[in-house]
Amino acid sequence: MKYKTVLLLISSFMCLYCGPEYKKHNFIWERRYDFNRESDRVDKVIVSKRGDLFVLGSSYKTTDEGDRKMYGILKKFSSKGKEDKKNWNKKIETDFFDADTNLTIDKNDNIYVAGRWYETLTDQRRRNWWVKKYSPNGKEDAEHWGNKIFWKDSYFRLSAIDVDNKNNLYVGGNDRVETEDVRDIGDEDGLWWIKKYNENGVEDTNNWDKRNDNGNNDVLYETKVDKKNNIYLSGGGRRTVAGKKEYYSWIRKYDENGVEDKNWDKRFSPNDNSIYWIIILIDLANNIYTVGMLNDNSDGETTLRIKKFSEDGIEDKNWDKKYFRNNSFNLEAAAIDKYNNIYVAGYGNNLVSAHSERDMWIRKIGFDGQEDLIKWDKKIDGKNLDDEAYGIAIDAFNDVYVVGRGTDLIAKMTEKGEEMLFDPNVPEEKKIEIEKRASYGDWWILKFRGER
Repeated sequence: MKYKTVLLLISSFMCLYCGPEYKKHNFIWERRYDFNRESDRVDKVIVSKRGDLFVLGSSYKTTDEGDRKMYGILKKFSSKGKEDKKNWNKKIETDFFDADTNLTIDKNDNIYVAGRWYETLTDQRRRNWWVKKYSPNGKEDAEHWGNKIFWKDSYFRLSAIDVDNKNNLYVGGNDRVETEDVRDIGDEDGLWWIKKYNENGVEDTNNWDKRNDNGNNDVLYETKVDKKNNIYLSGGGRRTVAGKKEYYSWIRKYDENGVEDKNWDKRFSPNDNSIYWIIILIDLANNIYTVGMLNDNSDGETTLRIKKFSEDGIEDKNWDKKYFRNNSFNLEAAAIDKYNNIYVAGYGNNLVSAHSERDMWIRKIGFDGQEDLIKWDKKIDGKNLDDEAYGIAIDAFNDVYVVGRGTDLIAKMTEKGEEMLFDPNVPEEKKIEIEKRASYGDWWILKFRGER
């Protein structure tokens, strides 16, 4: 009997926690949403000074007539995960809503959201962009921002927004010029642009209608404003040197009046390697961190790389850090807390097991540049196909939110149902009914305890 008791105690201690591995350390709560039994995902997340959480994502719905409707969905939660269904269950009908959507918040907790839709003119589909503004109580500012529409041509793309501490909004993106105009800017047709608007939607056309003119094929990834209202732009591009294409990433800096700081015309990896997904983080001392994936073209491997600069553009050589190396990691988001710890998130293939398909991952880099591989080497498998992280944010209490999507988190189709979908003897009406039993892509919001 004593022997059995000892074995029982050992088993109990060995299984103090036997749930999903990602809940083992510092997990607080999670939310899962399925809207229309179709593909849903969360793309962006931000937090207010009070600690409220705002998430922006999308949902699809196929009508009885076979048309596919798309929606942008904006929700608000308290730090405890309670949803504000009364004021913040925003549903924006559009015909295109994806990872190009953007979300930001000003110092008065007004929310800006950007998205796009298509229209057909003279047999050509053209991208159109809009920006909407909401007050903290969820009321839309239709007077100043209801008709704030950006339109250029079929290649026009909005990729980044941010606000300064005077509540000015910066909107940036990418464009392509027509063939006859290429010779005016160089031998490539890709360029970036950025504009500035005050809180009432009035554009600053004197200082901020900027387009790059360096002749290279450049793409803008992100716009970030520091505490002194300096604006940092990050992106990537390519140029042709001696008949060979060079791929690189870049960072540039402007003051609030649009004057460029030439100490910040930085480029990375003009060789056989390339850095992409350059994410800008700014700490409380106004130091700048750049986070990206270094791609080694010789073996296809990717490495997480982080660099650190002073606000004057001087690089901290102790912070040219390289971390995990794996060809299945995709970096999607990064954030920095008040102690200068950096959190990164994305997705990769078969990280949990050989059969887990695409898995979400979250990692933490400490203020000293060391990884926390005990509590924060999180690999998350929702048990069905694709699980991906797209956004990350840190609230006023230093807690960490990660958002994305998981497949069939709410409801999964049975094996018998899957077999019936491929059975020619099953009527089409029955197959449609079976398909509705699975939730497919679902919103996934996770909260973890940060440093105290």
